[in-house]
Amino acid sequence: MKFRMSDMTSSTRLLVAGGLVTAGLLIAVACGTNVFRRPVQSRVSQTALANGPAPDPVANGITVVTYNTHLFKGSSAEVGFFFRNVGQNIKHFFSHEGSLGRPTAPLVFDDDNRARLIADKIKTSGADIVGLQEVWSGRRQQWFCRELASVYPYSFYPAHPRLALRTTSGLVLLSRYRLTDLSFSEFSRKGRPFFHEENWASKGVVTATVEAYPGGPTFQIGISHACTDAGGSSQPNIRQLASQTTTNHTGPAIMMGDLNVRDDREEGKGEYATMRGIFATVGAIDAYLKVHGTDPGNACTVNKKGNLLHRLFTTKMRVEDANVRLDYVFVRESGAGWRLKPEKAEVIRDWKYPVAASDLDGHPHMSAPKGVSHTIPMDLSDHYPVKITFSVQRQ
Repeated sequence: MKFRMSDMTSSTRLLVAGGLVTAGLLIAVACGTNVFRRPVQSRVSQTALANGPAPDPVANGITVVTYNTHLFKGSSAEVGFFFRNVGQNIKHFFSHEGSLGRPTAPLVFDDDNRARLIADKIKTSGADIVGLQEVWSGRRQQWFCRELASVYPYSFYPAHPRLALRTTSGLVLLSRYRLTDLSFSEFSRKGRPFFHEENWASKGVVTATVEAYPGGPTFQIGISHACTDAGGSSQPNIRQLASQTTTNHTGPAIMMGDLNVRDDREEGKGEYATMRGIFATVGAIDAYLKVHGTDPGNACTVNKKGNLLHRLFTTKMRVEDANVRLDYVFVRESGAGWRLKPEKAEVIRDWKYPVAASDLDGHPHMSAPKGVSHTIPMDLSDHYPVKITFSVQRQ
């Protein structure tokens, strides 16, 4: 006899739902997820105060890096992803006469090892300021700040959300130079369905004032990870990043992150033009295009075919999405007697590490290339970092 969920009474369905939630909490605790954690305050490291002034950026310039790391392990998102898959399989089971659905692409792959290697790459990147996205675990955010304190003595991440089942902002700001006036503002969730996946992340904008050295130039920094539906005609996340970083400040400003707006200039759809227009209202320009011109060549930061880690996480791919630009650095160059002029810009594509080909055997969405029996170069994230160097000039 074919069984349907509709055959259950309402009380029975309620008991089943309650059982699934209870099981979820037990599994989360068993996996080490602190579901009932107290809110943890934001952390600002100021260990550099005893180390003397930072190097003079007027001579050396300032280099920034923005990087989406795709580190989910230990976060509430990992638990939520597990139960979403369970729910999908239950739904498939009852609607397809007892058969299970196709394997789902993973959310986590070698996160501990990748995090260590990402930290090593950042240490040797030459960046003065680093903005990380998708560091979803609060413990992992803390770990990056501690691990990189010898190079980046000033660091910040927003406080953990009060609702335990929501994940963090995923943002970490690291700096060689002193950070003041730190703030975080979460994006509005108004207008989204209650169970929309973006509602369970505490995405928003981190801003700070960067003081290169006492009495020297100061400028604003803003980092963000916009929601996946950030494109379109209004782009409120982009507006918030631009306004929050520059309001009440007249000096130079850098705004960067995974902004989730496709560079669609060739397609003529207008999402990029809208974003660029929003930044233009605060006097900011696309730093990468400032260096490379309107035809920058291969400026993509996401390559769903060429990036092996992305292939692990992707089940479906549209042709137009295979090679896209989603990560940006915008800059308001001048103000308060100083100018930050973009001089160098690159998308870093060689942050990889060796993975045993056997580790990919049996993977539902990717297997080792035929004939390979040793190691393959795995990308450290499904996004590529963007690195921009600015000269610092008095005006």
